[in-house]
Amino acid sequence: DLAETATYSYTRGGGEVSGPSINLAEVVAQNWGNLEFGTRVLSQKDGVSELEAFAVDLQTVVSRTLKFFVPHVRMAKGELKKLTDPRDIYEMEANWAARRLRKCIEDVIPKHIWNDAVRQCDLTLANAAGAPQDQIKELIAAFDGFGVKPELLARKLGHKLDSVNQAEVIRLRKIYRGIKDGYTSIEAEFGAG
Repeated sequence: DLAETATYSYTRGGGEVSGPSINLAEVVAQNWGNLEFGTRVLSQKDGVSELEAFAVDLQTVVSRTLKFFVPHVRMAKGELKKLTDPRDIYEMEANWAARRLRKCIEDVIPKHIWNDAVRQCDLTLANAAGAPQDQIKELIAAFDGFGVKPELLARKLGHKLDSVNQAEVIRLRKIYRGIKDGYTSIEAEFGAG
């Protein structure tokens, strides 16, 4: 289950950005030991929240803290919509906080640990999920839930889906996770259709 949610991927500036998700970061942090991490709201006023994310290795005293501001607005249909519902504000804060918390944890734990964790999750996906042709069927159904048709997946890969390989399946899984977790959008990944 962790391997399914361990990484994300999205397109930016003609390239692909990928990395460990907050789910993987929390598991690594919990297993690292002697690590204190979290987020907190420092203030909410005038339509903006101030938050803080932090991670502290209590053994080595290596720490990372990020303070940031979250405007109580959301882009909807090309326009900024002011958020007034406390639940909407909480969800916006949680979304922004998760990304900063992931960054704080990443900065405290050595890079080779992250590389090993991501590599192991990719290996788990490659070995446990069946043949690429079987996995692509599941991905087609998952992307269909977003309204993304198989033709768009094929266009993204540059060939028909019946010849998909394991690396491409993993790439599509990461893109799916990136869309689901809000790192990217359907439009950014697949265009207007």
